[in-house]
Amino acid sequence: MSEEVDIEFNKAQRKAFLMGIDFPVFAEAVIEQMNSLRMQKVNLVQDMDNVVNSYMAVCKKYPIKVKKSKK
Repeated sequence: MSEEVDIEFNKAQRKAFLMGIDFPVFAEAVIEQMNSLRMQKVNLVQDMDNVVNSYMAVCKKYPIKVKKSKK
């Protein structure tokens, strides 16, 4: 019985941690990591490859870094 209580407590603690994560920051970090793996010739599952491609298209369309001009 005690072990069941520990498992339920542990599940609740994990859920609490996940609820505290800033999801957009987490999602962007995961996508950037997947893109990094892809650039290292790691094959991603098709669904993840599609997500990475879509996100990279959005990044290209809406850049947040200023391009350096050539002098």
